[in-house]
Amino acid sequence: MVLATKSMGLNPDVLSFAYADMSSVSSPRRPPKNISLGTERLVQLYSSDPEDLGIEIEHSDDGYVRISSTAGDGMFEGTVHAGDIVCEIAGVNMRRPITEHMWRLTTGLMKVAPKPIEVIVAEEHASQEGAVETLGAV
Repeated sequence: MVLATKSMGLNPDVLSFAYADMSSVSSPRRPPKNISLGTERLVQLYSSDPEDLGIEIEHSDDGYVRISSTAGDGMFEGTVHAGDIVCEIAGVNMRRPITEHMWRLTTGLMKVAPKPIEVIVAEEHASQEGAVETLGAV
């Protein structure tokens, strides 16, 4: 990108500053924290109605997406617990904090994605002891 900006007569330092400003606008609502996760598990959602999935998914203040509650009679297959971190949904990687805008796009995608929707979840560990993977800011 630096070569392209020089050939176009643009100052790369100004562009870097602009990108830094844009990234702060689209960052999660709170600074990201590192989280430790257990083994990832596959859950398949079969309902075309987001209100009838049997699980509730929420975008938390820290930017991570979590399972907020589960119902035993829902239209899903796999093991999922309230508090699990959603690592991926409908092919969208959520292993890092996401913005509110990205969350809205993902929920829209869930409505039109072919069923079953594949969701990858993992248990969040309180400490890094025994964790398989640590996610968060690099």
